[in-house]
Amino acid sequence: MSKTFWVLPDINQNGKLWVVNSLTNEKMSLIDFYKKFNVKEVAKEFEVGIPEELLDKFKSPQFGFSQIIKNKFDNIFSLSIRCGKDIEERTVTLTYIQVLSDLKEISLPSQDDLEFLKNVNPKFNFQVGQDVVSKIERIKKAAFRFPDIISFSSEKLERNIYKHGWNGEDPSSKKFIMIGLGIALLIFLIILIK
Repeated sequence: MSKTFWVLPDINQNGKLWVVNSLTNEKMSLIDFYKKFNVKEVAKEFEVGIPEELLDKFKSPQFGFSQIIKNKFDNIFSLSIRCGKDIEERTVTLTYIQVLSDLKEISLPSQDDLEFLKNVNPKFNFQVGQDVVSKIERIKKAAFRFPDIISFSSEKLERNIYKHGWNGEDPSSKKFIMIGLGIALLIFLIILIK
């Protein structure tokens, strides 16, 4: 059974992000949401919204950033999309979050969810592109393929302190590169010593 939440953009820049359950209309602060589902305890790399480096890199209004966080109690799937501008004309984002017991339950926002958002604020302006859907399928496959990795993201983040365990790159290819570099260095040292 999954629970669906929306992190609403702070269009008026009043300093507080609200998380709303689209089925029950339960409203809580983002901090309370983190506490309730232990998000930051499990994965410090989890991001709400689209990191600035990705907003700079991907200009399409249909761009979306998705993440999966695996937890022994609840799994988290999130999709963040552009949602217009704030009062200072900066890009704001809308984040869709599913709290799931089973990763097979991951889904895109339903028509009911989209209607719910229109009722929350008719000014919300968002689109989900086909590229987003294919990237979500990719990280879902990766989450099943790599059971030991806890966090997954649809894009590589260079400037974040905390990095996702999987970001579109096959971790085994990194391992082979490191092994290859280690062997080359060892051979070089052996030749140098002789």
